[in-house]
Amino acid sequence: MRNGQLEIDVSLADKEVADAEDVLSARLLSSVANSLEDENDIRMTFDAPSMNASGRMPVLDLEVWVESDLIYFSFYEKPMTSQQVIHNLSALPWNMKKVTLAGEVARRYFNTSPCLVRSSEMSDIVDRFRHKLMVSGYSIRQRELIVKEGRNRYENVVQQVSEGLRPLYRPSTWEKEARALEKKVKGRSWWGKRHESVMFVQSSPNEILRKEIQKIVDRSGFKVKVVQRGGRPLKSMLQRSDVEPQLKCLDDECPVCLTAPKGFCQMESVGYRIWCAECKELGVIAVMDGETGRTARKRCKEHLTALDSLTQSSNLREHCEVVHGGRRVRFDCEVVSRFPGDPLSRQLDEAVRIDHQQGISLNDKSEFVRPAGVRISVARM
Repeated sequence: MRNGQLEIDVSLADKEVADAEDVLSARLLSSVANSLEDENDIRMTFDAPSMNASGRMPVLDLEVWVESDLIYFSFYEKPMTSQQVIHNLSALPWNMKKVTLAGEVARRYFNTSPCLVRSSEMSDIVDRFRHKLMVSGYSIRQRELIVKEGRNRYENVVQQVSEGLRPLYRPSTWEKEARALEKKVKGRSWWGKRHESVMFVQSSPNEILRKEIQKIVDRSGFKVKVVQRGGRPLKSMLQRSDVEPQLKCLDDECPVCLTAPKGFCQMESVGYRIWCAECKELGVIAVMDGETGRTARKRCKEHLTALDSLTQSSNLREHCEVVHGGRRVRFDCEVVSRFPGDPLSRQLDEAVRIDHQQGISLNDKSEFVRPAGVRISVARM
């Protein structure tokens, strides 16, 4: 395309004769699109069914083709896609793994034309997923249970379609308000009608901790469902998203950064520690452990402001008067733990740190005499 007119390059005629019609059409459309930008900062590429070994057009997680003037589609994934799924040994509850993987099976059914669901092509798609489950450590019984649940999900939707309750592929506007309301209700009562609340516990092998606590809760008569949290992903231990983290904030008077820049002073929901620098130089431990839902920079600043104020009570000033004869000494601060979105764990962490303090404690007696930590002992009868 030049000056609004379509030109044909005769030197490419022999090559274009060998190309399929869909490739010729796609190349022509891309050349027209590329001619619309004079700066050439955006270049269009193209794909066509004839350019793929299967003769089908891959579109996201579908591959589409035309046969007898009808459009068909089936599930597709790129060759470089991982051959593993959530591993059987991962620190996730079995029900969570089963529900997630069954959803993957259902997605393969939904991404295949209904007329091909009973075909050998669908069987091959499911068999490839079975192979992924096997590679990921699932037994034959587990694999068949996952596949069966995923297939049942699809068949339940097909049953609703046959009864006229919903379309097979519903648009986003279909009963939008009712579905939004149902989503909110499920978010508040997903633990079921038999329970009134939910309790989260740390992950353990084979959900041993969750099962034991659930037994105790059931015997107590409380209608509480105990749910195991997911363990820490190995990926989070091996990679860093902040390759070049900012180790110091823009506040020149930040007490955390003045002690040792680490980049945590502006993070909310943390546990912090303040200690007497002069006592530390003399080999004496004098610390105060605390926690805050705000940033450590703000909370530690408040402690130092109270230290220099005569109208506010201060644990740090009391230490200066008792140990250093009223002389103002330097105090250093640091962030020792981070609990984003988990205030209970943050408070329990503070209680444990206060309970294990050594040397001189700068915390109030009300904080370290029987702290907020809870001790539970279980005896097998």
